[in-house]
Amino acid sequence: MLPALGVIVLFIAGAVLAVNEQRVLGYRNAAAHHGGVVDDLGSTGHPGDAGNGRMVRVDGMPQIVQAPRDPQFNVSAEVTTLHRKVEMFQWRQVTVGGQTHYELDWVDHPVDSSKFKQPQGHRNPGHFPFSAEHYLAPKVTLNGFSLTPAMVASLGGYIALKPDFDHLPPNLAASFQPVDGTLVTSSDPLSPRLGDLRVSWEGVPPQIITVVARTQGRSLVAADSADDGVGYQVQIGNRELGDILPDLPPAPRAPMLWRLLALMLAWVGGALVLLRWARPGPAMLGGLFVGGAALSALAGALWLGVQMRYGAFWLMVVALCAAAAAAIVRRGRRLG
Repeated sequence: MLPALGVIVLFIAGAVLAVNEQRVLGYRNAAAHHGGVVDDLGSTGHPGDAGNGRMVRVDGMPQIVQAPRDPQFNVSAEVTTLHRKVEMFQWRQVTVGGQTHYELDWVDHPVDSSKFKQPQGHRNPGHFPFSAEHYLAPKVTLNGFSLTPAMVASLGGYIALKPDFDHLPPNLAASFQPVDGTLVTSSDPLSPRLGDLRVSWEGVPPQIITVVARTQGRSLVAADSADDGVGYQVQIGNRELGDILPDLPPAPRAPMLWRLLALMLAWVGGALVLLRWARPGPAMLGGLFVGGAALSALAGALWLGVQMRYGAFWLMVVALCAAAAAAIVRRGRRLG
């Protein structure tokens, strides 16, 4: 009777472990799509709080260690990305209701007037002497982690800037005059003429962000092994992991406690089975190894197809537990 009850308890222990490990494996497989299981460091985690090569979630206000600079105009700002915008006062062809007319306006690209229906009298200069440019902050950190240029470039939220024009190169200072945060070549800013230039700047200011990426020393980098082909996520604001990776199932709750419960049940079940061959004392001790062998065999079977080294480890534990249980039962029989 007791051995049969022990087999039932062992079966229950195996079911508890199997359900728990399936949840763990399901979560790991889903996380592997994005680079691996993520350690949540939050806003207080720093380099060294997670092992090298681990996926982490970090949130907080990025620090601009070195600001970006537009070298041509010698303009800089405390932003993560600096964008130079160049416009020229040009003719535009506008057709409304079948009627075509022409107007002068600021346009951020050369307008080909040769394609106008009436190009005569509406000829545009063509080539821009300056081009629009983007400049990234050379070094941006988040809680001590350095961010890659790709992560910095992914930050959005541009705002208009009013840079300091006190350090313009002499040749540009002679050609441009500052007007409300911009530089213009117009002699009369209120009445620009064809071909006049207007240069302005905008940038992405520091703002609270959340980054999910892989640690590499003191840096956050993309996970090369990610199936999604990206390997990192950067979002504005303090975002939970489930919001950033919506396809990721909830993390298993207290997996170690469920494993401990399964082991306790397996211990009881193993002891009940061994009572048929050994005295209560040896049966209780041997039951721990019988239960451990049964659960290790199940864990090995579940993990073998995921990571060979984990499966091999559990199968080795099976052999050790089985040998220990057999020795205890033999000793219990001799004492009996």
